[in-house]
Amino acid sequence: MQLFHVHTLLAIVNDISELASWVANTPNYAEDALTEADVSASLERLADVGRLCATFGFNALSREVERNRQSIGDGCTYVELGKIAEALKTRIQDEYEDVLFLWIEEKNYYQKDDLFGPEVGEQFKGASFDIKEAGTCYAVGRYTACVYHLMRVAEFGLRSIAKRVGHPDDRPMWEPMLTFINAELGRNRDKMSELFKGDVEFLSGIAAHMHTVNLAWRRKVSHVERTYSQEEAKQIFDATRNLMQHIAKKLSEVEI
Repeated sequence: MQLFHVHTLLAIVNDISELASWVANTPNYAEDALTEADVSASLERLADVGRLCATFGFNALSREVERNRQSIGDGCTYVELGKIAEALKTRIQDEYEDVLFLWIEEKNYYQKDDLFGPEVGEQFKGASFDIKEAGTCYAVGRYTACVYHLMRVAEFGLRSIAKRVGHPDDRPMWEPMLTFINAELGRNRDKMSELFKGDVEFLSGIAAHMHTVNLAWRRKVSHVERTYSQEEAKQIFDATRNLMQHIAKKLSEVEI
């Protein structure tokens, strides 16, 4: 798949349509050969069309445009130029029939960097790929795939949390990690681990965000029967972003 803006498509069609219209409105000397100025103008316009076609993979059409430019350069009449323009219009329509265009409404998510903000991008560079992919999957309507990438992003945060709170497993599962943190936060201060004392507010925030993400996930994505709607994916996206933004205030990526 490649990014293809509608204005580019319109530019190709418009160039050929203008050429055909211009020829149709020529005076009665239509059987005459093109003047030098009209040859130059026609070649320039077709060169633009050829470049656009080549850029977006319409290779056969691009080669035909080049052959037509050669014919015009060798000398042709206005009638022949009109036939060339009409033939190209038909070929362009044939090319587009084989192309599927996606209308991306959520363009602010498509192939965007720093969707979780610059601080997360800086502190968790390893998660940048999955953050970008989560946004792109959301933009093109692949909501379950979006959640899958978000889970991978959250794992980066989870490993940094495990190191911060002294969890015995440096790659803990989600539920045991949340239970571990809540249990420690529920202790009286004099019985609380030294790793928690003095940073209760920050760690309580982590627990709250983890709980929100956990509720949004409902069940593990690895369960093959589980799929996610757009609304669910958006909730998980926002919850995961909030969690990672909170973590990034004091923690960074843990190297494994």
